[in-house]
Amino acid sequence: MKAYLWFSRTAVLFLSVSFIATTALASQITITGTADKGYSQDENFSISGPGLTLISYAVDGPSEVSLSSCSSIGIIVCGLVIRASQGPQEPGNFGGSLNGIGADFLIGSLIFSLAPGFPMTPIPIGSSASGPVSVTGDIIGVNLIPPFNTLGPPLFEVLINGTGTLTENDFLGCALAPCTSLSPNSAFLGFNFTFTGTATPTPEPANLILLGTGMLGLGVIGLKRRAKPLK
Repeated sequence: MKAYLWFSRTAVLFLSVSFIATTALASQITITGTADKGYSQDENFSISGPGLTLISYAVDGPSEVSLSSCSSIGIIVCGLVIRASQGPQEPGNFGGSLNGIGADFLIGSLIFSLAPGFPMTPIPIGSSASGPVSVTGDIIGVNLIPPFNTLGPPLFEVLINGTGTLTENDFLGCALAPCTSLSPNSAFLGFNFTFTGTATPTPEPANLILLGTGMLGLGVIGLKRRAKPLK
């Protein structure tokens, strides 16, 4: 009887710890987002979903942006990077929260890649084009520690995956010839992105401690039972 009770209690404890840890580590959040690059507004993004808000808005950015990181062999492949706030001293609006945990500041980046099917036909100067993109990213929330606004320890971290649409606005031309809107050195007034996808929180220290404590407790119980034979 004692052996049965010990087994039942151990099983309940193990299942409870496993359920809580699995729920904390494996949850995904459905998100919607927007991002901009250029327009003298630097690199901005806003992402929201149930329990999640991420905002990074900086001022005084580049007046134009280019596809200098693109390759047009077969299809256009770009790594257009939208970085989170660049430094604690940079003016702007940054921060966010995850499940009630707030952060003053965000670090990390979103990377947008042009997907197959993006328009391959050059457009005239002054025109715009749009097409599908995919987005990935890793965003970390921290607080700023006074008096020098140094970065504090990570409060949360989310991995972003999604798809959406890129609009290239107002083709300006190129610094080098030959020049079309598909040239690697072509310049645009700015890029707009809209996207949907998922944000996956990474394991937080508290969750790992919870899991480790539960497993340690199970181990201690097991050692005690082995040291005292069941009757």
